[in-house]
Amino acid sequence: MTKTKTSGYDIAEYSPQSEEMPAYLEACLEEASAFRGRIPDFYTILKVIHALGVKLHAEPIQANT
Repeated sequence: MTKTKTSGYDIAEYSPQSEEMPAYLEACLEEASAFRGRIPDFYTILKVIHALGVKLHAEPIQANT
């Protein structure tokens, strides 16, 4: 069997900058809610949010009037 060679991967090279992270994460959450396939559990979401260095908060949905 032939061994596969891999190169280093630095996620920081491909991740949004820290000031863009909340908007990026929000877009990911909105996109995920549009799909009904495999959805991560809330604990996993919290771990990812913590690893990204952002804080999750809730705000009420404003009714369309």
